[in-house]
Amino acid sequence: MNKMLYLQLLLVIISCTNYSVDPEEIEIYNSRVMMNDSLKAVLYSDAQNLAIEQMQKDERIYYTNPWLDEEDVQKYYKDFITIYTTLTNSNTNFGKYNRYMHFPDSKYLTQGLMAVDTSKTWAQSWLNGKQESGIESIDAIIKQFNLKVEIRQSWSSSKYDFFLLAHKPMNLNVPIQQLKKTNEFIYVDRNYAHSIIPNPKLLKDGSSRTYLFTYGWGDCFCGCIFKHYWQVTVNNKTIIDIYEYGDPIGYEQYF
Repeated sequence: MNKMLYLQLLLVIISCTNYSVDPEEIEIYNSRVMMNDSLKAVLYSDAQNLAIEQMQKDERIYYTNPWLDEEDVQKYYKDFITIYTTLTNSNTNFGKYNRYMHFPDSKYLTQGLMAVDTSKTWAQSWLNGKQESGIESIDAIIKQFNLKVEIRQSWSSSKYDFFLLAHKPMNLNVPIQQLKKTNEFIYVDRNYAHSIIPNPKLLKDGSSRTYLFTYGWGDCFCGCIFKHYWQVTVNNKTIIDIYEYGDPIGYEQYF
């Protein structure tokens, strides 16, 4: 046991290392990384999730603007392309563990959940497969934001689950807040089935941007106790700084 603790302490010290990537080597790395359509789609989804996180920092925008800022999405997406094509074959552990460091496909940007009193006449319209509820205020919101109502039988009972689906990723908080004001719902909100440690985080914005990627052990159902981090700064399609730190990776199986 003492030997194990010693090794862990030693690896913690080693893992807190500041790495620099030579810009001249980026072309070499790029030629060895398969940036396929599947990975591009994942990185684009990460960029969209990061964009909505940034919107949440400004309540004025978050409660009034239903659409993601496409300029921000493209900015983050290009940075992620640079990071992944550069670091996958670099001298960090990023390439080995980066497949775990994405936002989950949680439907956070495309799906809302509703609880409805099915004894109400208008709710029966939805249960019968109609998109129109007959309540003018509700139907106007659904139409304005091009939303779709979907009913699914609950997996745990004979009751039904009501879903609000967007035709593309968006800030669902805007139409949901409007639906709440109709006072026709028991509950309506976004699908919060979201990661406790979403990846990546934007630590610094500007001409250069700094991102934090987190790899967790999955050692607790409430969230990861042990974590490893990569802090990466990007400027004009070039990584200018990498700082890797945290709990030593490679010993996850002991926890």
